[in-house]
Amino acid sequence: VPLLGPIGVFALVAAPFVALMLVQRLSLVLPAAALDDDMTLKESWALTRGIGWALAVAALAVTLLAGIGVWIWSLVLMLLGALVSDMGALAQLRSALFPMGAMVIVTWLFASLHTTAYALARERYAEEVGLKTAALIQKNARQLRNASRGRGLDGRQLTALAAIKSGRAALRVLMDMQKQAEARGHY
Repeated sequence: VPLLGPIGVFALVAAPFVALMLVQRLSLVLPAAALDDDMTLKESWALTRGIGWALAVAALAVTLLAGIGVWIWSLVLMLLGALVSDMGALAQLRSALFPMGAMVIVTWLFASLHTTAYALARERYAEEVGLKTAALIQKNARQLRNASRGRGLDGRQLTALAAIKSGRAALRVLMDMQKQAEARGHY
């Protein structure tokens, strides 16, 4: 019995891409755990809202890069094998180096992808809650400019003071958000 004909073929072709998108949307939990951020799968899902397919395409691109990297690694090992005799321990060492090198390449590339996605998602979340650093610095610079008339501060000094003040304000907002989350039992 055919598996629903063309619909079955479409499902068979689409399933890996849908699975890849789902895995990427949930994968922010890994870099979060590395940074002691107790992110849940639900929070990862929410943070990646609207960018699931972009993450899936990025994962496909990283997979292609990993394939190219592993191919280059195999060529390097093949060239080394041509230069060194394939006797005993050297042959065993070369056969062990291929999978180790391949895992390092793949792990490094995917860890970079997930870490970048985590940082972008957190940055996007900060912007959604109104934590726009540039706007905050400009606002504080205007306030400091008005308050420091006649004190002899130049523009660079005012901007530096505004950045410091903005950083402290941003830190206060983040600490307040964390306290609220703790009170709700999210952390």
